[in-house]
Amino acid sequence: TSNGFGGCPGDTIVELRQAGFNASCAGNYGDGQPCLAMDDDAGLSLCSRLVHRIVAPGAYWLRVSAYGGAALRRYFLEVDVVD
Repeated sequence: TSNGFGGCPGDTIVELRQAGFNASCAGNYGDGQPCLAMDDDAGLSLCSRLVHRIVAPGAYWLRVSAYGGAALRRYFLEVDVVD
């Protein structure tokens, strides 16, 4: 995540999820939704940066939230798909 100007909009969390995958995102939400990978602060400052290789076809989704339930300000999400 970024603010689009080389900075960070706040402390974000990014999760990669897939239906039918049996793992949680470290219990951050308690919603029991499946989670393949997550990141909190690997990007610039408190921004998230998640890098994950997807090896199986299927439907995946990303979830972005603010750490600790804080308000999430405007952010940019960049996704690169590489064959």
